[in-house]
Amino acid sequence: MRLKNWKMVSCFSVITILILVSFIGNVVAAEKPFTIGLVTWPGYGPLFIAKEKNLVTGLNIDLKVIDDTAARRAAFKSGAIDMIAETVDSFASGKPGYQMGSKTVYKTDESRGGDGLIADDSIKNINDLKGKKVAFPEGLPGHFLLLKLLNMHGMSQNDIKATYMEADAAGQAFVAKKVDAAVTWEPFVTESTDKSKGGHGKILLTSADAEGFIVDVMVCSEETIKKRAADIQKVVDAHFAGLAYLKSHPQEGYQIMAKYLPPLTPADVEGIVSGLNYCGKTNNINYFSGSPSPMENLFNDASNTWVKAKIIQSVTKGAESYTNKFVVASKVENVEVSPAETPIPEPTPVVKTKILAGNANTPVSLSRPILFASGKAEINFQKSRVDLDEIGSFLEHFPTYYVIVEGHTDAVGDADLNKKLSEQRAKAVADFLKSYKIGSNQLVPVGYGEERLKVNTQAASDENRRVEFKLVKP
Repeated sequence: MRLKNWKMVSCFSVITILILVSFIGNVVAAEKPFTIGLVTWPGYGPLFIAKEKNLVTGLNIDLKVIDDTAARRAAFKSGAIDMIAETVDSFASGKPGYQMGSKTVYKTDESRGGDGLIADDSIKNINDLKGKKVAFPEGLPGHFLLLKLLNMHGMSQNDIKATYMEADAAGQAFVAKKVDAAVTWEPFVTESTDKSKGGHGKILLTSADAEGFIVDVMVCSEETIKKRAADIQKVVDAHFAGLAYLKSHPQEGYQIMAKYLPPLTPADVEGIVSGLNYCGKTNNINYFSGSPSPMENLFNDASNTWVKAKIIQSVTKGAESYTNKFVVASKVENVEVSPAETPIPEPTPVVKTKILAGNANTPVSLSRPILFASGKAEINFQKSRVDLDEIGSFLEHFPTYYVIVEGHTDAVGDADLNKKLSEQRAKAVADFLKSYKIGSNQLVPVGYGEERLKVNTQAASDENRRVEFKLVKP
């Protein structure tokens, strides 16, 4: 009987211990911090604020600043961090090496002046970069921005002396006059060209000239999305809550960010924040909605750009690069920080007068002629859609650029009728490009009839029946 009782007690004790161990294990698992790999960038500032001010119940995050891209990505691939900070374009370059199913879960901010291309005083425009030594981070926003600009100006990376280095190092190399130009971010964009602080040269272009081109996002693996969905939701809520607090307490917010992002000071943070747009719940929902969504469009554009530049081997589909379920499910009240002003181009008549009078910057010819059938002004989309989409996408992201849409004909027929036909061709192309989210004043349609034959012949010519483009940066 004693033995039996002892066995019963022992059995009960073992069961109790097992239950306690299981309970403790679950508590430990529940308390495991959700680790996020970031860079020294205030765009992620709302998370620091939410953590510091305990704005989200149960939020347990470990924010690790890992500025080295290779090290940050290695930590993500190994599972050492649960979420990684990327930009849409850099995610497109890194996704083929990530775990299958990695997806963007929310959008933090858009750069609106925080990134820029700086150059020596001898470099007046993008074309002058030819043959010059240019520093930029490989496979990251600066690289993507540079490739787009070179491409639209009829050049490629092969036309420059590319020097890969991190963005801050690129700015420092420019100050030291080790390179002729650099793509970097703030505060290096301003400091590197501040002559009172030993800088030199000038700013050729910043992301303030771009619209939705450099977009910061947060990415998780498919496994993390399945296993730690509740934690991801808290992080998304923390961003929105932190953003609301920043809007009502900006100076305190800058101090909190500086605390987590040394060596930045509150003044540095405030200056950088002035060059970005934080993205609230409504902005996020809109960004991940539609078919295709803005996220999908930019991802596809970047993926194709990286393949052409041989940074990656194959294109990844933008439709598979994100999930919107966390931003949609957020219960945090929407707050949108007022966006920085978008540069507005001058009205078309003013620009057209300047350009045609030769009072604008020298136009750059784009080698993308759109060909037409004899006597027709209808676009052959089967042959021309790719080129038109590329031009439309560029103008959509760079609202301060203009494109002269030049219509031409061959020499067959009446000259006056050809003049009208060339104008109709230019208008047809301009009207199509307006289907993009661009201002109609960015397009300057002009008809030249048979005045500018590409092939010097009075006979019918496919090459002469065309629309050509010239890019102008006022």
